[in-house]
Amino acid sequence: MTTYQREVEASDTSRDCRKFSSKNCLTRYYIAHIIALYYGCFLLAGDVNALHCEYSRREAYYKVAGTVGVGLGYGKLVTEVLSRRRDIRPKEHEEKIASTFQWAIAEACSPPPTTARPLRVLELGIGTTFRSIFHGCYNGAIELVNHLNEDVGGSSSRSSGFSLSITGVDLSEPKSSTLADARQQFLRDVVSTSSSSGKSEEDIIKEGWDFGYQKGDANDLPFPNDYFDAVTCCLLLCSVSDPETTLREIKRVLRPNGAFGYIEHVAVEPKDNRRILELQQLALDPLQQAVADNCHLHRHTEVSIQNVFGNSFVKKERFFVNMWPVSCQTSGIVRKTLREK
Repeated sequence: MTTYQREVEASDTSRDCRKFSSKNCLTRYYIAHIIALYYGCFLLAGDVNALHCEYSRREAYYKVAGTVGVGLGYGKLVTEVLSRRRDIRPKEHEEKIASTFQWAIAEACSPPPTTARPLRVLELGIGTTFRSIFHGCYNGAIELVNHLNEDVGGSSSRSSGFSLSITGVDLSEPKSSTLADARQQFLRDVVSTSSSSGKSEEDIIKEGWDFGYQKGDANDLPFPNDYFDAVTCCLLLCSVSDPETTLREIKRVLRPNGAFGYIEHVAVEPKDNRRILELQQLALDPLQQAVADNCHLHRHTEVSIQNVFGNSFVKKERFFVNMWPVSCQTSGIVRKTLREK
C-alpha cells in the first residue's frame, strides 16, 4: 500500500467513524436488499391473489406508496454507502483486478507492437474518481513492463523498451483536479519502481509513460480501428445498454493479437449451486437497474464475450466474493486473433 493510499484510508476511516461507519453503511445496505426482496415477494403474492379478487382503493394506494418508498429508500442507501465508503471492495476482488490488468498487458507484450511506441491501454468505464489508479491496480503491470525493459538491455527508452500510455474513458466528466491528481499518482507509481529510480516525472513522460482521460460512450468509442494493445474494464458490462455492441467496439479498437481483460459480476448459473442468490438477483434486478445506473444483477456476460470474441480465451474463471448481491463474478483474458480484423 502506498503512502497516498494509507492517507486516503485513514481519512475515510476517521470520517466514517464520526458520522456513519463503513460497517454500519454496509449493514444497512444489506438490510435494504432484504427488505426489498421480502416486499417484492409480498407484492408478487398479492398480484397472484388479485386474479381472484379486486383491490380496494386504499389497498392499491398502500401498495403503490410502499413500492415507491422501498425503491427510494433502497436507492438512497446505495448512494450513501458508495459515497461514504469510497467504493471500498474486498481484498480478493481488488487483487483480481490487479492480476487481470497485469495479465492483459503481459499478453499485449507478446508479441509487442511492431513499431517503437508506448503500449496503449484503454480502460473503459474508469469512473470520475479513477479508483484503479489510486488503488494501484496497474502497479503490477508497471513492474512487469520494467522487468521487460531490463530483459532488453536495462533501457526503458521508447526506441528499445516498453512504456505504458493509459487512457481512461467514461460517460461522466471528472473534476480537472482529480484528473491531475490521478496522472501525478500514476507517474509517481512509475518513478517508484526499481528500474526507474532516480528519474524525474519529466523523464518518465519523455519515455512514453502517461495517463489521460477522454469522455466517450462505450458503444461508440472515439478511436480508430486497431489502435490499442490492451483494453481493460471492471464492472462495466453490467450497466451498458447493449453488452455485445460494447464488446464489438472493444474488439474494433484492439489491434490484432491485442488482449481484453475484464472483471464483471454475472448471473448465477445452476452449476454454481447458489439458488438463493440467484433468486435474490432475479427479484432485485429491476430495482437495481432503476437506482444503480442501469446495473443488471442477472446478466450472462460470459456468453456475450464468447459471442463476440469466439473461443480465443487465454484464461477465464468464475468466483464468489463478499460483495452481495454482486458476489458472483467472472474474470478473464481474451485475445483478438489475427484473422479478426
